[in-house]
Amino acid sequence: MDFQNFLTNKIKLLARQFSYLGFKAEQNEISGFYFVEVTPMEEFRNNNILAKQIRDIYLEQLEKYPSESLSFITTDSYYKITTPFLDIEAKHYELSNIISS
Repeated sequence: MDFQNFLTNKIKLLARQFSYLGFKAEQNEISGFYFVEVTPMEEFRNNNILAKQIRDIYLEQLEKYPSESLSFITTDSYYKITTPFLDIEAKHYELSNIISS
């Protein structure tokens, strides 16, 4: 499996676990680096369970694909994703649906 497929599979797993988050992934044409944007920014910065999952992806990437570069970012990053190879929108739930469940 190539790195882009590996990353796509990992992001899809994250999206299933954290359906209220959005994910975009892109490989920079010039540097070859991979960027994954996670939204909303507050969850990216404050969710410890998400942070552990991202750390595990980094560790697996370093073991299996040491020559690839990967960075998880958010919307306030200097780098902006413009042509994603993967774009998963967050599922928004209305508060009334959550309360009645």
